[in-house]
Amino acid sequence: MSSVILALDYPGRRDESRIRDLRLEAAGWQVRYLMAAPFPQALTSSGYAAGLMPSADPIGTDVAAVLAYCSGAPIAQELVSAARPGEPVPLLLFDGEPSLLSGIRRDAAAAANQLGADEAARKSGPAEGFTDQQLTADPKRCVDSLREWLVALGMSALRREGADEVEARLVATDIACFYLDWLVFLIAAHNTQWPEFDGRLMHVVSRSHRFTEQWPGSRIAETCRVDSGRNELLDHRGARELALSFLEQVGTTT
Repeated sequence: MSSVILALDYPGRRDESRIRDLRLEAAGWQVRYLMAAPFPQALTSSGYAAGLMPSADPIGTDVAAVLAYCSGAPIAQELVSAARPGEPVPLLLFDGEPSLLSGIRRDAAAAANQLGADEAARKSGPAEGFTDQQLTADPKRCVDSLREWLVALGMSALRREGADEVEARLVATDIACFYLDWLVFLIAAHNTQWPEFDGRLMHVVSRSHRFTEQWPGSRIAETCRVDSGRNELLDHRGARELALSFLEQVGTTT
């Protein structure tokens, strides 16, 4: 019987609650959290999804559903769209949405802010000049330019604190890679084909979430709104009840 859940949250610190906060293990589910270092560096949703599975193995018949939050949704859709024996794997999304260029620009600026960049430096970052076409056609160049920019910002901050050139570059590169894990994730989610998905799909959304139309590529989808702010969604009783109800219909706990 299917009792395993694959969970696709996203890397890094954030104010929002997490899929772990649903406490599905307490209800008997075995949850495998796929997002763990070292993170994939693929720059498409399909490539990133493949990188999350050990040796690119397909999802097994023990998996009852795949869960995903926010911009992880396009990558999760690639996971469940891969062929496997039996019925399609159900997909449960929480505030799912596309990864937009505006979000990549915003979070690149936020990373620069964490590195101590002033407003002028943040506004002159390479992401401000990206286009959707560039992110799709040459994502590696986009990531390379983000890396160089973040390393330079980090080195500048470390020099001000007295670090020498070698130390500044080593530490700044490590810091830049931390933020790039998140930006690579967003770029991969941006570069999706929204593959057709015939399985069951439930989309649980917070009070003001706007992306509530028919899910791209899905034929069988249900949207359920919870009276919760975005940050509290995954720690909200209503979201947990909806998740457990959905999972009880598609699988069996141990």
